Amino acid sequence: PSGATASAGAPDVVDTPGPVEPVDPADSAGPVVGESDALDSEDPGTLLSQVNVALHAQHLLTRDVHYIVRDGKVALIDGSRGRVAELQRWPDGLQAAVEAKEGLQVTDGGRILDQITVQALLGLYPRKCGMTGTAVAASDQLRQFYDLSVSVIDPNVPARRFDEADRVYTTEEQRDDAAVDHIVEVHGSGQPVLVGTQDIAESERVAEALADRGVECSVLNAKNHEAEAGIVAEAGRAGHVTVSTQMAGRGTDIRLGGRDKEDHDRVVELGGLHVVGVGRFRSQRLDNQLRGRAGRQGDPGSSVFFVSLEDDVVNTGGAGEELRAEPGEDGRLEQRKVLQFIDHCQRVAEGQMLDIHATTWKYNKLINDQREIVDARRSKVLDTDTAWQDLSYHDVEKAGRLQAEGIPQDVLEQAAREIMLYHLDHEWSEHLAYLDDIRESIHLRAIARESPIDEFHRMSIAAFGELAERAVARARETFSEVEITSDGVDLAGQGLHKPSATWTYMVNDNPLSSSGGSVVGSIAAMFR
Repeated sequence: PSGATASAGAPDVVDTPGPVEPVDPADSAGPVVGESDALDSEDPGTLLSQVNVALHAQHLLTRDVHYIVRDGKVALIDGSRGRVAELQRWPDGLQAAVEAKEGLQVTDGGRILDQITVQALLGLYPRKCGMTGTAVAASDQLRQFYDLSVSVIDPNVPARRFDEADRVYTTEEQRDDAAVDHIVEVHGSGQPVLVGTQDIAESERVAEALADRGVECSVLNAKNHEAEAGIVAEAGRAGHVTVSTQMAGRGTDIRLGGRDKEDHDRVVELGGLHVVGVGRFRSQRLDNQLRGRAGRQGDPGSSVFFVSLEDDVVNTGGAGEELRAEPGEDGRLEQRKVLQFIDHCQRVAEGQMLDIHATTWKYNKLINDQREIVDARRSKVLDTDTAWQDLSYHDVEKAGRLQAEGIPQDVLEQAAREIMLYHLDHEWSEHLAYLDDIRESIHLRAIARESPIDEFHRMSIAAFGELAERAVARARETFSEVEITSDGVDLAGQGLHKPSATWTYMVNDNPLSSSGGSVVGSIAAMFR
C-alpha cells in the first residue's frame, strides 16, 4: 500500500465496464477560446479543464522523466519503480495533449466507466497485511488510511551496511561532478557500485559522464527494462558499475560476486556493494529502498547520497526558506545545519504528499458512498427480475406481446437486465465525468471564500439524486422502442453500443503536481 504512487498522472485502479460514446479524435484539441469565453462560465469547468490539461502536458510532464516515446506512442513511466507502466495511460484529455505535444497521432478517446482510489480499493479486502523493509517510513499513511499499525522485526543476521552522511552541494552540476568523481574513485578499488538516479534523463547523463572518464557501466531504466534480470544479476560483480532509476519494487537481490558468485569472497573483502544516490527522493521510504540494495542478509555494504540545494525535494520542502551556509571550493556544504535542513525539506515534502492523500480521500469518500449505492442497485438488477418487473409494468402492452410471441421468460428477463444495466452504467459514467469537471475548477471557489470541498459535496449530492431516476426513465423508453427476439435484445439497433475495448489507467490525485500523491485508477472504454 505504501508504494501506491504514480508520476503525474501517473500514476497509482479497478473499475466496472459500462457503455461509452465514441469520441472524435478531432475534438481532442478542444475549442478555440474567444474573447467572450470565460474560464468560470456556467458550464462547470469544461473549458478550464481543457486549459489545465494543456498546461499540464506542456509544463509539468517531461519526456524521459514522466514518459517516453516508443514506437510512435507515449508510454508512461511509473515514477516509484522506474519502469514503463504497462497498460496504463492518462485521462483522455491529458493523453491527447501529450501526444499532440510530441507530434504523434492523437489516439481515440473514450469515457471513464468507473474510478476508485487505491485506499478504497484495498478497503474492500476483509483482511489487510504486508511485509516490507521500509514500512516504518510510511507508518503514518498506513495508520491514517488503512488503520494498520507497523511492527519492526529484527533481521535474522545483524546488518553490516554503513550509511555515510549526505554530501550536499550548492548546484546540481556540482553534485553530479562530485558523484561521478566518487564513483570513479570507488570503481578504482574494484568495489561494485550501484548508482540510483531520479529519472531516465539523469541516468543517461551520469552514464555518459562515467563513459567520458573511461568507466564502463550498465544502465537500467524504463527504456531497457527487458534486460533487467541480466543487469541486476551482474550488478554485484567486482569492478562493475550499474546506473539505475528507482530500484524500489524490483524484488531482486544483488548477489555479491555476480550471477555465479565467483568473486563473492573478494567483493566481501572490498566492502560489498556500494550504493550512490544522486539526489534524495521526496519520500524517505524510496531512499531506504535504494540503500537497502546493499548489506543484505548480513553482507557488508555502504551507501552515500549526493544532494544539491537545487534538487526537487529541496525546492518542494524548502520553498520560501533561506539557508545561510558557506560552500567550499567545490561547492560542498559541510555544516551540520545543512544536513538538518535537507532532512527538514524531505519531511515537509512527505507531509505535503500526506495532505494531498487526505484531501483526495475527502473528495472521494462521497464518491465511494455513491458507488456503493450504484453497486447495490446493479447487484439487485443482476440477481433478481427487478428490471423485468419494472419495464413490463411500464409497458404492459409490449410485455404481453413479447410473451404471446413465445419468447422464453428467461430471455425477456435477461433483455430487461441488459437494458437497465446499460442506462445505469451510462448515467454513472456521465456522473463521474461531471464530477471530474467540477473538481478541475472547484478550487476557484476559494477565491469567493467558499469551501471547495463543501461545494463539491453539495454539487455531487445534487447531481447524484437524479441519476437513478434518469436511468430508469431512459431504460423504459428503450424497452418500448428496442427490438427483442428469442435471441435477446438488439441494443446496437438503437445506437446503444457496448464498449469494444477497455483499459485501466492510474492517475495522480494532484493534477497540478508532477509527482507524488496517492493514486486514482479508472477503467475507460471506447467503441469501434
